[in-house]
Amino acid sequence: MLPGIMRNSFAPDGSVAREDEANDCLTDRQAVLDEQKAGSAVLYVPECMGDGRYARAQCYRSTGYCWCVHQDTGKPIPGSSVKDKRPDCDAAPQHASPMRGI
Repeated sequence: MLPGIMRNSFAPDGSVAREDEANDCLTDRQAVLDEQKAGSAVLYVPECMGDGRYARAQCYRSTGYCWCVHQDTGKPIPGSSVKDKRPDCDAAPQHASPMRGI
């Protein structure tokens, strides 16, 4: 994960989504765009698919970093971050399997 770049849920109140909550990319994207309009900060804006899921590759244009995410949750796939190019997300796993009860 890229420190200081991703805001897991992009909630307007700054809260972070719980691990078991699914994110809707279109809702998260709109929240970030609204927050960006209200302030002067340049924030990471998620890229979405037409069906509301996250695009597999996400990029934060102001830093040049891109990474792969789980399309249903938007959570980054560890080890997929690259600078100044798009990552090969075909090689990255696409299903999150959280470990519970440990």
